[in-house]
Amino acid sequence: MNIKLTNIILSFLLVIACLKGEETQISLNNLDAFFLKGVDNRIYTKSDINGENGNLIVFLSNHCKISQLFQKTLISNYEKWKYDGIKLFCISPNYEHSILPDELAYSNLGDSFQEMKLRAVEQKYNFPFLYDGEKQNLTNQLNVKITPCAFLFNKFDRLIYFGRIGDIDKIDSFQNSVLSQKIEALIDGKNPKFSRTKLYGTRVKFEKDIKIAQDVAYRYSRERIRISFADERRLNFFIEQNTDYPKLFYFWTMNDDKELNRGNLITISKYFKIFRKRGFKVFTVCVGEEDKKDEMVEVLEKAQLSAINLYTSGTELTKASHLRPPIGNFTTPFTRLISGSGKKLYGTVGIINAIMLRNSILNSLNDADHK
Repeated sequence: MNIKLTNIILSFLLVIACLKGEETQISLNNLDAFFLKGVDNRIYTKSDINGENGNLIVFLSNHCKISQLFQKTLISNYEKWKYDGIKLFCISPNYEHSILPDELAYSNLGDSFQEMKLRAVEQKYNFPFLYDGEKQNLTNQLNVKITPCAFLFNKFDRLIYFGRIGDIDKIDSFQNSVLSQKIEALIDGKNPKFSRTKLYGTRVKFEKDIKIAQDVAYRYSRERIRISFADERRLNFFIEQNTDYPKLFYFWTMNDDKELNRGNLITISKYFKIFRKRGFKVFTVCVGEEDKKDEMVEVLEKAQLSAINLYTSGTELTKASHLRPPIGNFTTPFTRLISGSGKKLYGTVGIINAIMLRNSILNSLNDADHK
């Protein structure tokens, strides 16, 4: 097994999912009515699950990297399955407000309905992608605890398979998986017996889990914000130091547009909380004098940015000026992401493009993990 797949297994929960010993009794007919909104803005109900030869319901999470591994598998098989009378419905089950920041560290998107839409467009989903994160109606009825997981029903609406989509160390060998063989049996007119497989993935977050998220948010709010002086030598050390993981520099002044600075610092703070356990570092550098130090700290405290915060004078920025992108009509604020080896990545002057920055951080971290 290669390093990438080993890391995936170690990073996520290994679960033997159970349905309270009642798997073989599950039938679509016994499910209560549900109304789930799809990314196409259509409302889907139980009556839509009406495949001629069977129905496959898969629970996916945007932020779950094992769910991400099987996206292409579902996309590439969807048209064939539909033609052969097997309907596929993918469902996002997470209560988004209960997801912790660092649990989003392997995804460019969270699990909100709007982010589901973005993922569907980004990956060109050709199957119905439904949101059950608010009420978690179907999620609770099927006792879903882990994503990804698959429920396969025969044409009589009886459950014949529950478990993983495929083997995470054999992503390209889906046709040999238990799920694929069960689907082919249904297409061939057979009625295979129920079977199940172990699940590997990410725990579903429920509304009851929000207390944990609130406690974590409170701890973040209590982190002490410090700022210290950096002369040219110290600043240059931070910039040129080779690390294994990316680092972000944000240069600003107290004279910059306050709302622009506030928005940028909040964005940076959000991503620092998400990615810092993966080795991502953030340096904010305020260009100003010591008599403004308390005001600088106050601005940083409002953004809850407990990164490496520095202040310096304009005369100490000679060697840092190369980080500024050659755009815009003003000097600050400017942002620059640098890879662990010192390569310049995302950079901008003025307002940060949050989506572009997050994608750049994620890609750089993933590259670092694979070295």
